[in-house]
Amino acid sequence: MHVPAPVLDAIKDVLQCKVEGFPKTYLGLPLSAEKLRLAAFAPLIAKVDKYLSGWRALLLSSRGRIVLLNAVLDALPSFAMGALELPPGVLAALDKLRRAFLWSGSDKVSGAQCLVAWDFVCRAKAGGGLGVRSLEDQNKCLLLKLLHRLHSAFDESWPRWVWTSLNGAPLDAIGRDAALCGSHWGSLLRLLPLYRSFSRVVVGDGTRTSFWLDSWLPVGPLASVMAELFSHCISPSATVRRVVCGGLDNELVQRLSSSAAGQRVALLELLHGVHLTTAPDRRFLPLCGKKNGGIRTSYVYKLCTMGVVRDEHHALVWCNWTPSRVRFFA
Repeated sequence: MHVPAPVLDAIKDVLQCKVEGFPKTYLGLPLSAEKLRLAAFAPLIAKVDKYLSGWRALLLSSRGRIVLLNAVLDALPSFAMGALELPPGVLAALDKLRRAFLWSGSDKVSGAQCLVAWDFVCRAKAGGGLGVRSLEDQNKCLLLKLLHRLHSAFDESWPRWVWTSLNGAPLDAIGRDAALCGSHWGSLLRLLPLYRSFSRVVVGDGTRTSFWLDSWLPVGPLASVMAELFSHCISPSATVRRVVCGGLDNELVQRLSSSAAGQRVALLELLHGVHLTTAPDRRFLPLCGKKNGGIRTSYVYKLCTMGVVRDEHHALVWCNWTPSRVRFFA
């Protein structure tokens, strides 16, 4: 990519390799310089179909099929979902296979065989569902590991390259560097608000923390706490370092409303005790963090699926000694 022909020929002679174009398969995943098409994920869909085809499902009860879905089949695309945002067509194809496996034990199923809608199947048991994981939510949770790695593993090559390319610019300033453009980077940026919602920041140099959108002050994200003042800001993605060093007034429009002016005074009092250092910003996850600084994707999945109305009868249905097939149909 972006290599002149003479240089490419010299590299080929030194490495004794052949030159091919994209898309390619690397570590079992499709690699391309452009947005991947549905056909690039055909091997992944075929791999899942391989585990579903045959006579195995006919020997399993309905409860056994759910165990197989969660323990084995959902784990097959996890490697791909941890690196790429699967297109909606791929998720639909995988859900079609999973739905047919659950209700009919084969690779095809009719609407009459489906006892409940698939959205209800993917709900937690406490929410009236069967506890089958949603591939779309699981894909988001696994991609959040990349965002957390970007904000915590500064010594690794990929985070170091990203922050060096930004050169002090905000993380979501995608238009400033062509190297950070693309569908994959866009999928990570779409998850950035979710990541910021459950992460907290201890500010160091302030270059990797959003002044308005991150939770780095005791009061919480300023965009929510001081919404009126936030509506008067010039750059919503400004970093803490930019605002602290350049001054708050340089980030606001000249004429403020009365409520925004009052919030400005309160914010200046908060910023009076902020002192930047040379250390990088340190981000931690109170609700889903590991002791070693990592992220627990299972906890994140629970956070993403919260808000469903709780089924008051779920304990009666699932916490008893009746056969599993009875609990399944209950």
